[in-house]
Amino acid sequence: MAKAKRIIFSFDEPSERQLVDLTSEGKFSSRAHAVREAVALFRLLQDYHKQGFTELYARNPNNNAELRVKFTSLELTSDLPSEDSRE
Repeated sequence: MAKAKRIIFSFDEPSERQLVDLTSEGKFSSRAHAVREAVALFRLLQDYHKQGFTELYARNPNNNAELRVKFTSLELTSDLPSEDSRE
């Protein structure tokens, strides 16, 4: 495994709650583990998007229900607040 580097993030309260929930529901060993997995998944989606893929399909094997997720962009958009404007 690569050498670990300590990084500090600041979360607003709703985002922190989502991270806590994700960590618990995903049975991750830590919040850092949840963030690493989320970043890896987002990177994979970005790579597929660069190859021209725009949709994901998921099927629930218990009831065969299907879910289609369509995305048009996996890039940071300029309408998101900057780090400076959130303080």
